[in-house]
Amino acid sequence: MTLYVSFLLHIYQPPTQSPIVLKQIIKESYKPLINLLKLNESSKMTFNINGSLLELLEFYQENELLSNIKELLRRNQIDLVGSSCYHAILPLIPK
Repeated sequence: MTLYVSFLLHIYQPPTQSPIVLKQIIKESYKPLINLLKLNESSKMTFNINGSLLELLEFYQENELLSNIKELLRRNQIDLVGSSCYHAILPLIPK
């Protein structure tokens, strides 16, 4: 019997996250995970990378991490799913 497991990783930081905390999270969590995927080309994962985190990565010029994410996308090693940018409860937002 073959068993397939799929992980959906939701990575988020609030738009008010302090730069020091953000840098530590990147160093201890995001970079090791992305680098592990780069080293294991047969591995695949699905991510929800929230818009506010992407804004922070761009603002603090985390270009290496962003480039590695783009590379994994090009290699079809990661898939992205969408969500609201700031964790809003979408049905409660007025039109």
